[in-house]
Amino acid sequence: TSIEKKVYEELKVRGLLFETQKLINGRFIVDAYIPSLNLIIEADGDYWHSLPKSLKKDKAENAYLTKCGYNLLRLSETEINNDSFKKKLPN
Repeated sequence: TSIEKKVYEELKVRGLLFETQKLINGRFIVDAYIPSLNLIIEADGDYWHSLPKSLKKDKAENAYLTKCGYNLLRLSETEINNDSFKKKLPN
């Protein structure tokens, strides 16, 4: 999606090596994974991720990934589009 591409571009600018659309333990496909930081980044569209079904799935995904030891960063479409997400990313 366009918001994912914007996050990927910023990760490239920062020189971070990452994988896109990575399947984690055969259960979840994540938007970006930075192996050196064990960090998963999800770019959440405002409409889709505000739906009750999506909120429930996101909550379950967050709990599972955290339990598996991953660091997790969820970014909203709004903060990606207004560039405030850049403050949350690692350098």
